Amino acid sequence: MQIVTPTLRDVGTFRRGADVWLVVAAPFAPPAPAARGAVSREVLELTNKVRARGRNCGSRWFAAAPPLLAAPPTLTAAAAIHSQDMAQHDYLDHTGRDGSTPAQRVSRSGYRWQSIGENLAAGTMSARETVEGWTGSAHHCENLMDPRFTQMAVAYAVNPASAAGVFWTQLFATPAR
Repeated sequence: MQIVTPTLRDVGTFRRGADVWLVVAAPFAPPAPAARGAVSREVLELTNKVRARGRNCGSRWFAAAPPLLAAPPTLTAAAAIHSQDMAQHDYLDHTGRDGSTPAQRVSRSGYRWQSIGENLAAGTMSARETVEGWTGSAHHCENLMDPRFTQMAVAYAVNPASAAGVFWTQLFATPAR
């Protein structure tokens, strides 16, 4: 047998009766907490690369959109709080455990907004893998390409005891005038 996926580096066996299973796995390698700033900048850069070209999001065509700016700390805090809550309680949902919507969480952070969008992900270990997943999903791609949005924040939280491991929240916004 030949394994061609470079991330699969751990090998083990399991035996039950006459059956022997070969287990091949990638190590759990979430982004480091100290890398939050660099990861956020990478997600912004990758998102802007996606926005720079017109594309289909599902069956809907989007023209190229202007680049997004990094959001102020209040929007980043809203993303971080939701990611941490999802990681701590092992769920993935746009509705918070307190029943809050993305708009309510952003407003609670103190950010004054005109329009809001949110992408979530779980189980991806890198900025690139996460943005590629959003780009490949029609609804998430629509948020990425929406020309109304002018700012973006992203945050992730890690829970090694969860099956997903890493929980991501990407917020898009247009500030109130």
